[in-house]
Amino acid sequence: MKKELTVAWLRKKDACEEAIEMFKAQKERDSIKLVKKCLKQDHFDWANWLVTNLMTKKQCVQYSIFAAELVLHNFEKNQPNDDRPRKAIEAAKAYLKNPCDRTKNDARSAWSAWSAESAIIKYGVKLLMEQSDK
Repeated sequence: MKKELTVAWLRKKDACEEAIEMFKAQKERDSIKLVKKCLKQDHFDWANWLVTNLMTKKQCVQYSIFAAELVLHNFEKNQPNDDRPRKAIEAAKAYLKNPCDRTKNDARSAWSAWSAESAIIKYGVKLLMEQSDK
């Protein structure tokens, strides 16, 4: 995953202008060191963006499954009748085992039905915010 980053690479990957300006204003070019720097500066979204843009497609799917499984139990505890997240995770795992058109379409359908960003991610952020308020 180690890679020396450039402004051209960031632009090709559609990085936000704010991140590109931050990148240009400092000397570090090593991707791993830049991820760590983003984390230290509380730019978790930038660190996540960078990590996923350095990954292969397979690694991104594995990472998505991992992240979803981290908060799945919380979601299911509060939404016991909503099995869309679990089905989406299962479909993604099936795709990893057998990456063909059928499993790819099944995974896309399941993830679309789940609406990952609006369901689990926002729910996970809400839980984190509630935890920090305690």
